[in-house]
Amino acid sequence: MKKTPAKQRHLDDSERNEIAYKYAAGITPTRIALEIGRDKGTVINAVRNDEQLKTLIDGYREELGEMFEQTARRALGALTDAKLDGASARDLIIVAGTSYDKMRLHRGQSTENIAVIMASAVVEATKQRGDKELTCQRSEQNDTEN
Repeated sequence: MKKTPAKQRHLDDSERNEIAYKYAAGITPTRIALEIGRDKGTVINAVRNDEQLKTLIDGYREELGEMFEQTARRALGALTDAKLDGASARDLIIVAGTSYDKMRLHRGQSTENIAVIMASAVVEATKQRGDKELTCQRSEQNDTEN
C-alpha cells in the first residue's frame, strides 16, 4: 500500500481514474482507500461530490455492462445440441446468466427474476438452433400437469 504525502490533498487524475474503475466494479470506498493509500473519507467525498468522477464511474459502469452483455451472448451462442445434452450446457447457461445479471447491475437495472429471463433466452436460443426436443419435453410436462 502506497502512502500519500500529507501535503498532497487533492486527488490526481490517475487516482480519480482508479477510484472510478474500482467503484464501478463494486469495490467499496474503504477498500479503494486502502488500495490507493488515501483516507477513506477522501474517497467517499470524491465519489459523492466530484462530478468528473461521477461521469467516469458512469462510463466505466456502461463499459462493464457491455463487457458482461457480450460474455452472455457468447455463452448463449456457443450452445450446441451436443452441449445441451451434457453438463457443459449447464455451465454455459450459468456463465450467460451471471454475465446478464452483472450487465444489468452495472447499468443500474433490476436484477430480480433473472432466472425467468435466462430460461426464456435459453429456450429461444434452442429454438433458433432447430432443437425441437426441448420444446416437446416442455409440452409433455404441461400436458401431464393439466
